Amino acid sequence: MDYAVLISELTETSENVSQTDPAKIRQLLDRAVVAVRELRDKIDRHPALNVRDAVTFLEKISADLAVGDVPVDQCRSALKDASVMIEDLAAKSRSKIY
Repeated sequence: MDYAVLISELTETSENVSQTDPAKIRQLLDRAVVAVRELRDKIDRHPALNVRDAVTFLEKISADLAVGDVPVDQCRSALKDASVMIEDLAAKSRSKIY
């Protein structure tokens, strides 16, 4: 997966949420969830069991988009959060310093 392209798409879409089809936002969030899990597996870093996983928030927004409207600010926040998570995890995987 090309993480740089995904980060770019997430960032661009977060800046244009109100003009973006909810199905596209959902697709991006679903791709982001896969990317985060893939990168976590690659660097063997997973969230602690006693904290809420940030990926859960992305999955919730994606599911909510499938059944109805989600406020623009929540979509924007989810897209930005996803891009930051992927960027951080990708940097760690490139540096091999976990």
